[in-house]
Amino acid sequence: MKSVKSFTLFLTLLTVLGAAHWVFAQGTDLGTIRGTVKDSTGAVIANAKVTATDLDTNTSRQSNTNGAGDFEIFGLKSGRYKVSVAAGGMSTEEINDVVVNGSATVGVNATLRVSKVGETIEVSAADVTIDTENPTIGDTIGHQAVIDLPRDSRDIYSFLYLNPNITERTNREISSSSADKVMVAASQ
Repeated sequence: MKSVKSFTLFLTLLTVLGAAHWVFAQGTDLGTIRGTVKDSTGAVIANAKVTATDLDTNTSRQSNTNGAGDFEIFGLKSGRYKVSVAAGGMSTEEINDVVVNGSATVGVNATLRVSKVGETIEVSAADVTIDTENPTIGDTIGHQAVIDLPRDSRDIYSFLYLNPNITERTNREISSSSADKVMVAASQ
């Protein structure tokens, strides 16, 4: 009786650990805002407070710069953001209309000046289309674009392969007797 319970517990634990592999292997569509904060002389500013505010939902995420003046705010949904950068004794800089699409990494650098009392600098940013920090290609496919795609079959899973993080392996590449496999590559 005790060996049956132990065996059942072992199988349950093995199943949970095996399922965890599939859960963490899923791709993501969350983007990142990354940049460096410097002063007007080009010196980096450590421990500056960086806030990214989603302009559609008015939700905010915060981060502080490290010793090299770098910051990274990750896990952001696609949308338009306002990035505010503040540091003690320095003016606050606001960068408006920073657009995050899919799992893209957007570069936003800020230059702060020594402040006068209550001074705020507002900068409007255009879309940054070239990502020099991450060599991946990504895009967002809208609802109408999916409907307009030409289809040669009724297999809805064929649309999975439009995502660059998803690849297909066939039986020739996998030494098992199962049908086609779908592999999702996750990157951090």
